[in-house]
Amino acid sequence: MARAETHHESYEQHRAELMVPAAQRVSTAAAAMTVLYGIADVLVDGLQAEDALFYGSLLAVSTAGRVAAQRVPPRHLGPWLFVLDLAFSLTQLARLAVPTTSSSGTVLFYSLKMLAVGLVLPWSRRLHAVSIAVALVACTLALVLRNVAMDVPIEVHQLIGPPLAGLLAWFGGAALERTRRQLHDRTENLAASETRLRVLLAEREADTGVAEALARVGSVVVGAINKPGLLDRLAEVSARVLGADFGHVLLHDPADDAYFVAAGWGDPPDQWEAIRMMR
Repeated sequence: MARAETHHESYEQHRAELMVPAAQRVSTAAAAMTVLYGIADVLVDGLQAEDALFYGSLLAVSTAGRVAAQRVPPRHLGPWLFVLDLAFSLTQLARLAVPTTSSSGTVLFYSLKMLAVGLVLPWSRRLHAVSIAVALVACTLALVLRNVAMDVPIEVHQLIGPPLAGLLAWFGGAALERTRRQLHDRTENLAASETRLRVLLAEREADTGVAEALARVGSVVVGAINKPGLLDRLAEVSARVLGADFGHVLLHDPADDAYFVAAGWGDPPDQWEAIRMMR
């Protein structure tokens, strides 16, 4: 359970970090889409008095999204973007209050925004679902109010377009979420495998060091057999191999069932005499 919670927190942190560049991209895309749509609107229908306020408001919300991506902590960026996305949507739908506004064009612009946001932002499934649901309800209410207030008929594609965009945004976002999670899991597994490999290599190097030390001590012992000073040499080499300041060789005396210091290296002369008397 603890491992699953740790893994979940790790992925949430990973997704929060992905939210920053994604927010910058979607803000830039929203601003570019607003400019292009505004230019096309002016070329087709001419410059209207309310155009500057409408497109200026959309650009302001897009700019706010980019600023939020730079200043808001990644873990708290999702709710901020949800609020800004809602503000962008309501600004788009407010266009329907103008009698000369094309309902079809506004709904098309609205659907493209909803699809782009759903496919770019790495939102959690819950926040993504709430965003799509709010967008669809707001669009439907705006069309109904326009129909009641201005007696403007609601066309079929105006009712079908946003739900289709929301459906594509949901399934596309879910597929991208699965891909992100799989890539994150694979990266974590590779990192864990690399850590285990480093530990095994470190253990192997330690074992190799011990084997080399034993080989050196063994070569000294074999080379000094039947020579005087064997035990003294063994104490010295063992201490040097282990990086110790001094070394002793203790032998067992079966008669007294005790150990005594038979040889040593590194002890001051005054201490060595006392050590030799120890049993």
